[in-house]
Amino acid sequence: MQARKFHLQPVLSYKQSLEEIYQLELAQLKQALAKEEEHLRQLENLEREVSQELRSFQAESQLNLELIKLTIDFLQSLRTAISGQSETVRRLSASVDDKRDQLVKTMQERKVLEKLKDKFLAELEEESRRQEARLADEIGTTLYTRTALVEGQPGENNEATN
Repeated sequence: MQARKFHLQPVLSYKQSLEEIYQLELAQLKQALAKEEEHLRQLENLEREVSQELRSFQAESQLNLELIKLTIDFLQSLRTAISGQSETVRRLSASVDDKRDQLVKTMQERKVLEKLKDKFLAELEEESRRQEARLADEIGTTLYTRTALVEGQPGENNEATN
Protein backbone atom coordinates (compact mmCIF):
# COMPACT_ATOMS: atom_id res chain seq x y z
CA MET A 1 0.00 0.00 0.00
CA GLN A 2 1.39 3.39 -1.02
CA ALA A 3 1.71 5.97 1.73
CA ARG A 4 -0.49 8.99 1.14
CA LYS A 5 1.12 12.41 1.36
CA PHE A 6 -0.40 15.79 2.16
CA HIS A 7 -0.80 17.19 -1.34
CA LEU A 8 -0.59 20.83 -0.18
CA GLN A 9 2.77 20.35 1.57
CA PRO A 10 4.68 22.32 -1.09
CA VAL A 11 2.28 25.24 -0.64
CA LEU A 12 2.61 25.02 3.15
CA SER A 13 6.40 24.99 2.89
CA TYR A 14 6.29 27.98 0.55
CA LYS A 15 4.05 29.92 2.96
CA GLN A 16 6.37 29.10 5.86
CA SER A 17 9.43 30.36 3.99
CA LEU A 18 7.51 33.43 2.77
CA GLU A 19 6.48 34.15 6.36
CA GLU A 20 10.12 34.02 7.48
CA ILE A 21 11.14 36.37 4.66
CA TYR A 22 8.36 38.81 5.55
CA GLN A 23 9.39 38.73 9.21
CA LEU A 24 12.96 39.63 8.27
CA GLU A 25 11.82 42.35 5.87
CA LEU A 26 9.47 43.79 8.51
CA ALA A 27 12.28 43.86 11.07
CA GLN A 28 14.54 45.67 8.59
CA LEU A 29 11.82 48.18 7.74
CA LYS A 30 11.12 48.82 11.43
CA GLN A 31 14.82 49.37 12.04
CA ALA A 32 15.05 51.80 9.11
CA LEU A 33 11.91 53.60 10.32
CA ALA A 34 13.35 54.01 13.82
CA LYS A 35 16.55 55.42 12.34
CA GLU A 36 14.65 57.90 10.14
CA GLU A 37 12.37 58.92 13.01
CA GLU A 38 15.43 59.61 15.15
CA HIS A 39 16.90 61.73 12.36
CA LEU A 40 13.60 63.66 12.15
CA ARG A 41 13.65 64.27 15.91
CA GLN A 42 17.22 65.58 15.65
CA LEU A 43 16.22 67.96 12.86
CA GLU A 44 13.21 69.18 14.84
CA ASN A 45 15.38 69.72 17.94
CA LEU A 46 17.88 71.65 15.85
CA GLU A 47 15.08 73.77 14.41
CA ARG A 48 13.87 74.63 17.92
CA GLU A 49 17.39 75.59 18.97
CA VAL A 50 17.98 77.74 15.88
CA SER A 51 14.56 79.40 16.30
CA GLN A 52 15.45 80.22 19.89
CA GLU A 53 18.81 81.64 18.77
CA LEU A 54 17.04 83.76 16.15
CA ARG A 55 14.72 85.20 18.80
CA SER A 56 17.69 86.01 21.00
CA PHE A 57 19.49 87.69 18.05
CA GLN A 58 16.39 89.76 17.35
CA ALA A 59 16.11 90.78 21.01
CA GLU A 60 19.63 92.19 21.16
CA SER A 61 20.00 95.94 21.32
CA GLN A 62 22.42 95.98 18.40
CA LEU A 63 20.93 93.93 15.58
CA ASN A 64 23.33 92.01 13.37
CA LEU A 65 21.23 91.87 10.21
CA GLU A 66 23.62 89.60 8.35
CA LEU A 67 23.62 87.06 11.19
CA ILE A 68 19.84 87.23 11.42
CA LYS A 69 19.52 86.70 7.63
CA LEU A 70 21.91 83.74 7.72
CA THR A 71 19.99 82.25 10.63
CA ILE A 72 16.65 82.75 8.83
CA ASP A 73 18.08 81.09 5.69
CA PHE A 74 19.43 78.19 7.75
CA LEU A 75 16.10 77.88 9.52
CA GLN A 76 14.31 77.75 6.16
CA SER A 77 16.65 75.02 4.90
CA LEU A 78 16.06 73.11 8.14
CA ARG A 79 12.30 73.32 7.63
CA THR A 80 12.70 72.02 4.08
CA ALA A 81 14.83 69.15 5.40
CA ILE A 82 12.24 68.44 8.10
CA SER A 83 9.48 68.38 5.49
CA GLY A 84 11.47 65.92 3.35
CA GLN A 85 12.35 63.80 6.37
CA SER A 86 8.71 63.75 7.46
CA GLU A 87 7.78 62.45 4.01
CA THR A 88 10.48 59.77 4.27
CA VAL A 89 9.13 58.72 7.69
CA ARG A 90 5.56 58.68 6.33
CA ARG A 91 6.56 56.47 3.37
CA LEU A 92 8.55 54.09 5.58
CA SER A 93 5.69 53.90 8.05
CA ALA A 94 3.32 52.99 5.21
CA SER A 95 5.83 50.34 4.05
CA VAL A 96 5.94 48.89 7.57
CA ASP A 97 2.14 48.75 7.66
CA ASP A 98 1.99 47.09 4.23
CA LYS A 99 4.64 44.52 5.16
CA ARG A 100 2.85 43.81 8.46
CA ASP A 101 -0.38 43.24 6.51
CA GLN A 102 1.44 40.88 4.13
CA LEU A 103 2.91 39.01 7.08
CA VAL A 104 -0.44 38.68 8.85
CA LYS A 105 -2.13 37.44 5.66
CA THR A 106 0.64 34.90 5.06
CA MET A 107 0.47 33.72 8.68
CA GLN A 108 -3.30 33.24 8.38
CA GLU A 109 -2.88 31.27 5.15
CA ARG A 110 -0.16 29.12 6.76
CA LYS A 111 -2.39 28.42 9.76
CA VAL A 112 -5.25 27.35 7.46
CA LEU A 113 -2.88 25.01 5.63
CA GLU A 114 -1.58 23.61 8.93
CA LYS A 115 -5.15 22.92 10.05
CA LEU A 116 -5.81 21.14 6.77
CA LYS A 117 -2.63 19.11 7.26
CA ASP A 118 -3.66 18.23 10.84
CA LYS A 119 -7.07 17.14 9.57
CA PHE A 120 -5.42 15.10 6.81
CA LEU A 121 -3.11 13.40 9.33
CA ALA A 122 -6.03 12.69 11.67
CA GLU A 123 -7.93 11.10 8.78
CA LEU A 124 -4.90 8.97 7.91
CA GLU A 125 -4.61 7.86 11.52
CA GLU A 126 -8.31 7.01 11.66
CA GLU A 127 -8.04 5.09 8.40
CA SER A 128 -5.05 3.20 9.80
CA ARG A 129 -7.01 2.33 12.97
CA ARG A 130 -9.93 1.07 10.88
CA GLN A 131 -7.58 -1.09 8.80
CA GLU A 132 -5.98 -2.49 11.94
CA ALA A 133 -9.43 -3.24 13.39
CA ARG A 134 -10.48 -4.98 10.15
CA LEU A 135 -7.27 -7.01 10.18
CA ALA A 136 -7.80 -7.96 13.83
CA ASP A 137 -11.40 -8.97 13.01
CA GLU A 138 -10.21 -11.09 10.08
CA ILE A 139 -7.57 -12.77 12.24
CA GLY A 140 -10.12 -13.43 14.97
CA THR A 141 -12.62 -14.82 12.47
CA THR A 142 -9.96 -17.01 10.87
CA LEU A 143 -8.83 -18.36 14.25
CA TYR A 144 -12.43 -19.00 15.31
CA THR A 145 -13.18 -20.79 12.04
CA ARG A 146 -10.04 -22.95 12.30
CA THR A 147 -10.81 -23.78 15.90
CA ALA A 148 -14.38 -24.66 15.03
CA LEU A 149 -13.26 -26.80 12.09
CA VAL A 150 -10.63 -28.61 14.14
CA GLU A 151 -13.05 -29.24 17.01
CA GLY A 152 -15.87 -30.19 14.71
CA GLN A 153 -14.04 -32.86 12.63
CA PRO A 154 -15.60 -36.36 12.82
CA GLY A 155 -13.69 -39.28 14.27
CA GLU A 156 -11.84 -37.40 16.87
CA ASN A 157 -12.08 -37.31 20.65
CA ASN A 158 -15.27 -35.25 20.52
CA GLU A 159 -17.36 -38.35 19.85
CA ALA A 160 -15.46 -40.44 22.36
CA THR A 161 -16.33 -38.18 25.25
CA ASN A 162 -20.06 -38.49 24.55
